[in-house]
Parts: sequence; structure tokens; C-alpha cells
Amino acid sequence: MEHVIHAHDVLHMVAESNDGILLEELRATLNMRFGPDVRFTNCADARFTVDELLQFLVARSKISVRNGVARVNSQNVCSH
Repeated sequence: MEHVIHAHDVLHMVAESNDGILLEELRATLNMRFGPDVRFTNCADARFTVDELLQFLVARSKISVRNGVARVNSQNVCSH
């Protein structure tokens, strides 16, 4: 059975880190917490690996990365 986590959960993790979180630390935390075979989903039910999800979140401006630190762009995050 596929282990699937919603992207909103990842956004909440990043948002809880007031000063942002190092992108590499986020990647490592996700792999450690959910395992290497986890898949992430978005509101359109697409499936992503950790790296694909992070690329998707940056491309959609859900998170921004500056100097290796990820922060949530709350104005671009859906609220459902």
C-alpha cells in the first residue's frame, strides 16, 4: 500500500519554522519521518517524490528558497 502525505502537511511543517528551514534539512526530515518510499499528493491528486514535491512547491511559489532556506508564501497557499 502506498504511503501518501498531502503537500499541505509539508507546508505546515515549513510554516512552523518561523525563520524558515534549510531545504536540505527539510528533505532529510521528510525522508526520515515518512520513509524513502513515501509519495506526496497535491489538491489535484498528483503524486510526487520528495524532490518532485519540493520542485513543485517552488515552481508554484508555495515556498520560496533563498540562500538555501525555504519559507512558505502564505498568500499562495490554498486554505481548504
